[in-house]
This record gives sequence, structure tokens and C-alpha cells, in this order.
Amino acid sequence: MADATAGFRCYAAPLLERLDLDAVRAEGYGFQIEMTYESRKAGATILEVPIRFVDRVEGESKMSTFIVVEALGLVTLWGLERLFGGFRHSRQVARV
Repeated sequence: MADATAGFRCYAAPLLERLDLDAVRAEGYGFQIEMTYESRKAGATILEVPIRFVDRVEGESKMSTFIVVEALGLVTLWGLERLFGGFRHSRQVARV
């Protein structure tokens, strides 16, 4: 995967049925990263199709400090989960 934040996504219905969508934590652009991460963990094959975006000529970016911090925090958490293993499972049990 070259760009985990690419803007256009398609998901097969059987994959979405396997994912725990209620557990998705990201609210901003981190949602794209989280869905890619969870899809890969669920065994999905991920294909990228290059597209070209033109630079914005009107309006303003929706990017905020919260979105950047959220994405950084989640990616760091997922890295720690992969490094130490089992962390995610123990968090889910604690929430129940």
C-alpha cells in the first residue's frame, strides 16, 4: 500500500460483514487509515488504482489539528499493538 490516506475506497460487502465497524475509533481522515489497517488484518486484498487530483482552487481544507493528532495517535497505537501483540484484545475485553 503506497498511500493509506487515498480518498476513494471500495469495500466488498463480505469484508464489511467481517469487520467490527462499531469498533472503528477514528472520526477524521484517520478513518481511511483505520479501515485499511483493519481490512488488511481481516485478510483483504488491497489494490491501488492511481488517480490524479487537481490542486484545490476554491474553499478551505477540512484538515484540523484534531484530525492530525487523532491519526498520529491511532497509527502509533496500532504500531504498539503489532509490536507487543495482544494489546488490542485486552482493551476490547476491558470495555465490555
